[in-house]
Amino acid sequence: SIFKIEGDDYKRSKYPDQPKNLRAWLDKKSLHFTCHSADFNLLFSAQLADRLIEDFLLIQPISDFLCAVEKQKQAAQAGMNPQSRHPRTLLNRL
Repeated sequence: SIFKIEGDDYKRSKYPDQPKNLRAWLDKKSLHFTCHSADFNLLFSAQLADRLIEDFLLIQPISDFLCAVEKQKQAAQAGMNPQSRHPRTLLNRL
């Protein structure tokens, strides 16, 4: 794979009643994508920009999803739709 998803977890689960596979995502304080490469020829070439565009387009759906989750979260916190804060509601949009 090109990217690896990493991030820090909360010490205590925010959603202890959720299945373990969902808690792996729900209990993240933050997350980031990393890419490790030893291709130094690419690093110093004109093809680097095209490669970055191509690779970032692969994770655009995840970015779009996370932006939608944040938008729902902000709406829920503003009192517009309290049910939308439930993790199942957010994950069902995948």
